Amino acid sequence: MECRSCTEALTALLDDELAPEERTSLEEHLARCPRCSEEFGALRRTTELAGALGQLDPSLQLWSRIRVEVEQPSPLGSWVAHLGRLLFRPWVPVSALAGLLVVILALNFQDTTHPLETEFAAFIQERERVFNEQRGILFSPDAVYRYRQSRNPFVQPASYLDGNPFQE
Repeated sequence: MECRSCTEALTALLDDELAPEERTSLEEHLARCPRCSEEFGALRRTTELAGALGQLDPSLQLWSRIRVEVEQPSPLGSWVAHLGRLLFRPWVPVSALAGLLVVILALNFQDTTHPLETEFAAFIQERERVFNEQRGILFSPDAVYRYRQSRNPFVQPASYLDGNPFQE
């Protein structure tokens, strides 16, 4: 048995509400665990002290003062009633709806486009332009010549200034 389940079952042990196998398991744990055993001892002592106190009967004056306090309306109750009367006026739902519409419109008119979205859209437009240009070249009569003359903007051109890497 774990300590957590033991501490949850201590009051059931005091009240004699445990099944025999649960009681045996709990008593074995209490014999092995000093922390749980100490907690059970404190709980037993508290129960004994509370039982030794006896019954107190309140006086009639105390009961009459309690009745007066309970029957007296609290300031919080009057505030809640005033708020309830205020909410059922015809202009409250209309103004709440107008405020909700203002918030929705403000959220819709915000610019929520991400910078990468605009870059990607520009890239797609440029790619389509180049594709259409190259398709027009391929279907023309002088296709090979025009294709060699066109430059692909998506490829880094080889620089002749870098030199030949295969030369020693």
